[in-house]
Amino acid sequence: GERFHQDIKEMERRYQERWDVNMMADFYWIL
Repeated sequence: GERFHQDIKEMERRYQERWDVNMMADFYWIL
């Protein structure tokens, strides 16, 4: 939903400078 998309945008902003393999793994776990 919209709120979920909002949360993803917030995460992208928060981890933009630290986007690495580990972050991607956590991201996919959330999905």
